Amino acid sequence: MEKTKEMVVDFRRAQSDHSPLNINGSNVEIVKSTKFLCIHLVFTWSLKTSSITKKAQQHLYFLRRLRKAHLTPPILTTFYRGTIESILSSCITACFGNRTVSDRKTLQRIVRTAEKIIGVSLPSITDIGPPTHKEGTVLDLVFTHPSPATDMTATPLHISDHHLVSFTITLPILPKPSCTLSSLPDHDSFSSLPLDLLCPLSIIRKKNSSTAPWLSDVLCNNRRELRSVVRKWKKSKLDTDLISYRTLLSKFSLDVTSAKTSFYKEKLETSAQDPRKLHNIFSSLLNPPAPPSPSSLTAEDFATFYTEKIERICQTFTSPPTSSTSHSQHSITPSLTQLSTVAAEEVLQITRSYNPTTCPLDPIPSAMLQTISPDLLPFITTVINGSWSCSNCL
Repeated sequence: MEKTKEMVVDFRRAQSDHSPLNINGSNVEIVKSTKFLCIHLVFTWSLKTSSITKKAQQHLYFLRRLRKAHLTPPILTTFYRGTIESILSSCITACFGNRTVSDRKTLQRIVRTAEKIIGVSLPSITDIGPPTHKEGTVLDLVFTHPSPATDMTATPLHISDHHLVSFTITLPILPKPSCTLSSLPDHDSFSSLPLDLLCPLSIIRKKNSSTAPWLSDVLCNNRRELRSVVRKWKKSKLDTDLISYRTLLSKFSLDVTSAKTSFYKEKLETSAQDPRKLHNIFSSLLNPPAPPSPSSLTAEDFATFYTEKIERICQTFTSPPTSSTSHSQHSITPSLTQLSTVAAEEVLQITRSYNPTTCPLDPIPSAMLQTISPDLLPFITTVINGSWSCSNCL
């Protein structure tokens, strides 16, 4: 009963005395304020203000110690925003509009003290802005960092009891990273690269592509159906799909067990008169084959193998014969000597005719390219015609 308290909330004008609550013959103490989840529940917010003021003043000690350690103002400001300003603004949406002028000045004195310690200007606690509720209280707050919000206005709305809050904020301009490739490396520089460093050796286990002998066509169809249900459940996350997946998984497991049992039972019955086959069957069940040993080949061996293979193939070719009469008579001269320019309508038709599939490596989605293609059409046509005019047709 020591921790149980009673708080009477009575908004009537003519208030009367309330009899205390009695539990097991003991009266519960009536209090005027209580604390719940670090918030003082009172009719006025003065007690809450004094509590957070005391806590903020304790954190000012650490701010002074950091100042004596000659830390820079940006670091001190970050410490202030994380340890002191967060305390001053706790539960501010509920209590700030109901605080008295004296309570607001008390909080503002802590901000001014922190400004003197850091040496820079800090945002004021009292400059919250105009009332944002039709009752004249401040319920909607705007916190910005590092740029302050200016020209804040609150416009009443007929569809809500909250006002429309509008403000202006100036975002800092960050420098754009520049990366220019002036020239490509020479061809000889690639030959000196260590292949073992760029392409380290990795072991890939060989997969057995042969299916299990007991896996029938019906089981294969059931497995495909089970995988489709799994993909559907992972995409939808619905309970109905999860129940379907569990039902099919249980049924598939029973079918696989039954198929294995029937297969090995029939195999053992047919080999009952042959001890060697029986021994091989039991060995395959009890002692599965060991995985293959890892290869000792390196990337250099891989490159050398294909280099020598290409050289051997080239040596098998005979030198081409010299010009012959039959060849010269039937030789065909190239008919394509130049490429004609394309029109903008042709480029637009080709751009909109293909399927807009997109890869994560694409600089712009294909669907967006088709949408803005009329604006980019002159530039794309100029690039294509310029490329064709510079090419040589053989």
